[in-house]
This record gives sequence, C-alpha cells and structure tokens, in this order.
Amino acid sequence: MASYKNETFEGKSITLDGNEYIDCHFKLCNMIYAGGECTFSGNGVNHNCTWTLSQNAGRTILFLAGLYKMGATNLIENTFELIRGKPMSGGMTVQ
Repeated sequence: MASYKNETFEGKSITLDGNEYIDCHFKLCNMIYAGGECTFSGNGVNHNCTWTLSQNAGRTILFLAGLYKMGATNLIENTFELIRGKPMSGGMTVQ
C-alpha cells in the first residue's frame, strides 16, 4: 500500500484503491474508487472533487439502490446511520 502524508493533489485523477492518505488535501480531482482497500485519516480536505465508483464499488451502490427500490428502506437508512457513526441496527453485519 502506497502512503501519502500531508500532500496536496490538484486537478488529478486519483486512484484510491491500494493507497493510504494521511492529512492530504484534494482540489478539483477525480477520485476513483473500485472497492479495494483504501485508508483516509487526519484532516484531509476535498474541494470540488468528482467521484467515480467503478467495479465492486459501483456494483455495491447499484445493489443497495435495488434493495431500496424493492422496499428494504430500513436497511438502507440503517446503513446511512452506520456511515454517520451511529451504532448498527436492523439485521446487517459489515465484515
């Protein structure tokens, strides 16, 4: 895993998978995530970046959207609560 610390990225395409970003700043970047291991820590700032979710990450979003449309709204809302840092409830395990 490549590690970047206290760096500023501007106007670049950043492939997140397989990398660690500590206190990095991103300005006007295209953030690309395919579902692999990636670590963010510290006080990094994201200014006007776009996001591309591809491969497993993109399929996960499509899967969750499909569940929501099928009526699994509580599951999806609980997932958002987990993302916000609240305790998990509602019958889902994250491994």
